[in-house]
Amino acid sequence: MGEQVTGLDALSGVLAELIALWNTHAVADEVRVDASIDAHTVIAVRALTAHAVECGRGVLALVAVGHVVVAVPVVRTMIEDAVCAAWLAKTEDGWKGFIREGADDRRKLMADVVAVGDAALGDAPFGEPAEVERRRMAEILDQYDEYKRERKFEHRARSATGAGLVYMQYRMASNLSHAGTGIVDLYTAAQPGSATRVAWVDEPRNVSAEGWVTIAASSLLRAMRTWDQMIPERPLRDALSRVADALGPRAVM
Repeated sequence: MGEQVTGLDALSGVLAELIALWNTHAVADEVRVDASIDAHTVIAVRALTAHAVECGRGVLALVAVGHVVVAVPVVRTMIEDAVCAAWLAKTEDGWKGFIREGADDRRKLMADVVAVGDAALGDAPFGEPAEVERRRMAEILDQYDEYKRERKFEHRARSATGAGLVYMQYRMASNLSHAGTGIVDLYTAAQPGSATRVAWVDEPRNVSAEGWVTIAASSLLRAMRTWDQMIPERPLRDALSRVADALGPRAVM
């Protein structure tokens, strides 16, 4: 058991270590995956993990220049990537519901595009007129119509992790990601003597860079462990275990 790291620099180093580990692993020309796992699950888990890595790079860049609040929505995306990857790996036929959800979202988007005209797509890489794409998504929905379970992120988070902590972190991140009162609270303060009784705040307070980098590292660790489970040899297991030791209980796995 290694010593747990503390402090923003050390925790940022843990996140950077995970990214470097992925960079080394990802350059392999060929990876032999577990043949017992459905290929759709393997593909989705690999893509979600790669996205979490890319988001991790963004978090490090933003935190390094002091933009912690702007980094929080990116951390939120990392939580989503990690939970969905873990849920897919754990849930039999989960990939069918995953595909159905994607088709449903895309069908609705295409319906909106049809309503305003194909020109609204601009240079979006759909490759087909909106109505053609909408019909194709409708066919996928029909194919996987029975797989509607656990669409809500809360259900997936609790199913994948067996606890409510990760979902709570997701809610905290959501509070600082959407245009709501959580954002307003960051940029205002009470000032009883003024006409509006409000003071403007240009530098948000009470946003812990250390805390959010910890959640980012924990999320990326979860995603990478899930991907490692797709490979019989488990090439990342030992290195990821050392990272988990460094995070300690904060590596909510």
